[in-house]
Amino acid sequence: MSWATSWCSRALGTDRAFPDVDADDAFAGTIQLNLTAAHGAVQLASTAGLRVLSGNRTGGGAAVSVVGPLALVNAALETVLYAPGPDYAGDDAVEAWVSDLGNTGPGDGAAAAALTATLSFPIAVAAVNDPPTVAAPARVVAVEDAE
Repeated sequence: MSWATSWCSRALGTDRAFPDVDADDAFAGTIQLNLTAAHGAVQLASTAGLRVLSGNRTGGGAAVSVVGPLALVNAALETVLYAPGPDYAGDDAVEAWVSDLGNTGPGDGAAAAALTATLSFPIAVAAVNDPPTVAAPARVVAVEDAE
């Protein structure tokens, strides 16, 4: 799976979700999701219903930040794509940070501090044998019968 033919990427898979009863859609709460990768690019394949705060451009970037309802953020989390940096091989991880932005649910009239959680999705990037390249001059001139 890739977002551009020249990128090697993969979906992080399913079962990646943040539960938060206080930010449930019934309470009209929103949460913020930030994704980062130290040695590659991250992108959300779907941001339907979310407000993109930063990142998520074509080709990915080192970070993405979105805000939206809990169910839609969790749905987007299942569409995360990762592409390692050029010539990178080794361990990396997509770090996900989420904040409930202070949503407190019913019955709590006091302003609450935002609650946060993090998840880390480890990724092992295998080395790729790059083909050799040769740079030849555009034109070679030879004089016949010259000494």
